Amino acid sequence: MAGNNQCGGIDLVITDVWYDDNRVYYTITNQGTEYAGASDSALYKKSYYGGFKAFRCVAIGHVTALAPGETSTKSFAYRYYSPPTDTVSVCADCKKRITESNESNNCKGNVVEYEPTEKPDLVITDIWYEGNKTYYKITNQGVALAGESDTALYKVYYRLGVEGLVRVATDPVKALAPGETSTESFSYTRAYIPRSNTVRVCADWYGSVMEVSDANNCKEETL
Repeated sequence: MAGNNQCGGIDLVITDVWYDDNRVYYTITNQGTEYAGASDSALYKKSYYGGFKAFRCVAIGHVTALAPGETSTKSFAYRYYSPPTDTVSVCADCKKRITESNESNNCKGNVVEYEPTEKPDLVITDIWYEGNKTYYKITNQGVALAGESDTALYKVYYRLGVEGLVRVATDPVKALAPGETSTESFSYTRAYIPRSNTVRVCADWYGSVMEVSDANNCKEETL
């Protein structure tokens, strides 16, 4: 019948995704013609690992049964920000408990915005060379959670008196609570950075974390 958007059987879709007060909200609708039993929805966040983008599941929430045409508004607690925006996606029936007429329309993404009043501050506090690795300590000296980030290792060189930098490695860093310190390391081919060379390690080189200051992200050391 013209104007009827319902599909035969069960068909769960996410119709809207938004952020408000430390939660990601979404609306889920059964646009099919049959009763949908209880299910679970998943929240995915786009993350960056060594320059590669991938969605990873950060929360799962229960959804009660939905009659044909029924809509429900649900939410996830969400505190793992990479301000000022995060790309998220919500997927209905993430555990595949419901047999649907269309399994390809379960997900909807959105870019959620967050402007913090309190901010993290990532600093590199120590760098040292051991074995075949360069180690470093990274600290969140701010007053808010620092989301996942990436740290870069640069080789410092001088040519005709002019300083230059070559990025030789990156390292993914987990979220850090206020005051938390993590010891991390880079693996690299030894010839890239002889022991006598100066290196620079820079926190959050992608710029994915909104910080109190970006001017204190780097530290140099002669190894």
